[in-house]
Amino acid sequence: MRARLAGVAGVLALVHGDRPEAWQLLNDALAEWRQQDSPRDLAYVLLNLGFVAGDAGRLAEAQSYMEEGLVASRAAVDQVLEAFCLERLGQFALQRGDTATAAEYLDESIRLATERGALRVIGYARHTHAWLCYGAHDYGAARAEFDASRAAFAALDERWGQTLGHAGYGHAAAAQGDVVVARARFLEILGSASEPGNPLIPCFVVEGFAPGTGRGAARRGGW
Repeated sequence: MRARLAGVAGVLALVHGDRPEAWQLLNDALAEWRQQDSPRDLAYVLLNLGFVAGDAGRLAEAQSYMEEGLVASRAAVDQVLEAFCLERLGQFALQRGDTATAAEYLDESIRLATERGALRVIGYARHTHAWLCYGAHDYGAARAEFDASRAAFAALDERWGQTLGHAGYGHAAAAQGDVVVARARFLEILGSASEPGNPLIPCFVVEGFAPGTGRGAARRGGW
């Protein structure tokens, strides 16, 4: 019970943007779950620790958490958690510039998430895959993937995910020279971009108005 409470509290802290508190609580939960036979709970905590480490730019550490989380999710036969871990690993590979590995992880993540109807994972995975397409200069595919991601988040009524989808679509449209559409996307979401736990989203949107910034966004993997 203590481990589960610490894990839930850690995720809530993460959602509300308190990374230090989330880090402490999730590590407390991890220490407890390592001593128990509950691979699903272990995978869930590792997934969220990977989020926090990745956000902090500690990619090697985040990669380690996600790889262990992937093993635990498979032991738990939880394909939704497995798909989420695969998406994160795909994003880390993309950030390293290993596009072939990123594509493998993301394709499998999208397949599993679609089979399970896991809209949140679909939203993340299609968004990251959109940046993979963007980096390959396949801007038409990127726009389609950003819209698919946005639609998944819209079905969950998650406005910040929709905001990111609109922003990514705007970058891809701008890369194709479709400036009118790009500007419309950025202006549409600028007024409602700020969400709890996501203070950088307005910056990401405003970035779209600056010349030559799309590739920097792509290197971040879109998050």
